[in-house]
Order: sequence, then structure tokens, then C-alpha cells
Amino acid sequence: GEAATLLNLGLVRLVVGDMDRAEEELSGALDRTRALGLRWMAGFAQKALARLEAQLGRLDRCMDLLRRSEGLFRQIGNPRALGDVLLDHAERLIEMGRQDDSLEMIERARNTGEEEKGPDFLATAELLGGRIALERGQVREAMVQLDAAHSYVQETGLVELEVKVEAIAGEVYEAAGRLRLAASHYDRAATLERRIWEGLPANLGESFFRSPERERLRRAKRRVGERLLEDDL
Repeated sequence: GEAATLLNLGLVRLVVGDMDRAEEELSGALDRTRALGLRWMAGFAQKALARLEAQLGRLDRCMDLLRRSEGLFRQIGNPRALGDVLLDHAERLIEMGRQDDSLEMIERARNTGEEEKGPDFLATAELLGGRIALERGQVREAMVQLDAAHSYVQETGLVELEVKVEAIAGEVYEAAGRLRLAASHYDRAATLERRIWEGLPANLGESFFRSPERERLRRAKRRVGERLLEDDL
């Protein structure tokens, strides 16, 4: 229906960095799901809007939407979706510098429901744990967790998630001084990004290319490339 179409379009625009249109379509999806009484889809729309708010730096609004989404999935009894929301919450807590709270949230996410977690969930959980370890200077632990995330993400076919894993793996190995391995992860992330970009219409491709995430990866590739050149001199 129209709500699902708006939600999917909004998610695509969110990935490529077209924030204005993403906000318009995700807000429209939320309005329609509420009007139709589709509570489970409203939870997904709130989760997507929370991600948008985070990217726009409106963290108070983001956390409110995550709490609303979490409450809906608890009420309707969807532990898989609840676990994913809790991981999003954990990621936002990392960005707020609340590492201990984030680790607690990751553990809560792991403990939702009784079914076995899927590889996308496990890849994300290990990725977030690795980010926290890296921020704390626990590089060896970060390497272990990013290696696990890398193994899980290969089972998912989710290119956007694989880009995130490869980019953070590059940061971890760069921090460990293993520059050639870091460069290989950054190169892999860039290759995957190019695959996403080539599949987009021109107007969305422009937004994707100019997004902060793409620029951060380009800077990391340049930085490591320059360090490798210095080492070879």
C-alpha cells in the first residue's frame, strides 16, 4: 500500500543522503500507518525517522522516536524488531559518548526473544561492540569483534551494512598500525559504495556521493594511502 511505498522510498533516500525528501516520505508513511491502525508498520516508520533525526543531529527527537518504536514492538510482541530498535538505540548512545549505557543496550538487544539471532543482527551487535572497544583504545578486542562482524555480514547480502563493517574495520586496523590491511578494508568499502552508487538514478547518486559518510571514507583512504607512501620512501 501507499504507507509501505513511502516507507521504502524514505529508507532509500535516507541511505543516499537525500534528507529533505526522506523526512517528507517517512513522515508521510508514519501518518498513514497511524491512520490505518498498522501499529507494526508505525514502529518501523518511527525507527526510520529516528535514524534520520540522528543524522540531522536532533538527538532528543531521535531518542523519543526510538522509545516510541520500542514500546510499540513490546506491546505487539515482535522480539526481532525490538532487538533491532535496541541496537539502533545502542548506536545513538555511542554517538552521545555513553559507552557503558550502549553496552548495556546491546546486551538487552541480544536477550530479546528466544529465537536464534540472524546474521544481520549479530553483525551489527559485533560492529557496535567493536566501535566501543576502539573508542576505549582496546584495539585487540576491537579487531576480534570486527572480524566476527565481517564473518556475519558475509551471510546477509546487505551491502549498506557491509560498507559500515568494512569502514570501521579499516579504522580498527589503522589504529593497530596495520596500514595495508586497513587500506584493503577501506578499498572494499569504497568498492561496495560504488556498487550502490551505480544502481541509483542520477539525482540520488549525487546526494549519495556528497553525503558525510562518503566523505569520511574518502578522507580515511587518502590518510592511509599517504602514510603508506611515507613508509615506502
